[in-house]
Amino acid sequence: MTTETSLPATELTYLEVQDNLERLKLTQAVSALDRLAEEAAQGQWSYIELLGKLLEEEMAARKERRLIFKQRLAHFPWVKTKDSPPSRGGELGRSP
Repeated sequence: MTTETSLPATELTYLEVQDNLERLKLTQAVSALDRLAEEAAQGQWSYIELLGKLLEEEMAARKERRLIFKQRLAHFPWVKTKDSPPSRGGELGRSP
């Protein structure tokens, strides 16, 4: 018979979830887990709601990383965003 000094079951489960997210390389989900778990507890979310929010954050972060990667790969001379002022010269390479 062995005696085991371990964390309470809820803590162990939480650590296992963190470890599994890290092993699956869900980096944004790992970062957001503490905050979202707290919000879920306060808002009495279901497990599905918490999981959905974690996955939404992960997907949004991956979309952003993918966009940044593709912009770097394209070697654009500058990046135009929706907040950028409209260009006065029209197309690239044309003078006004």
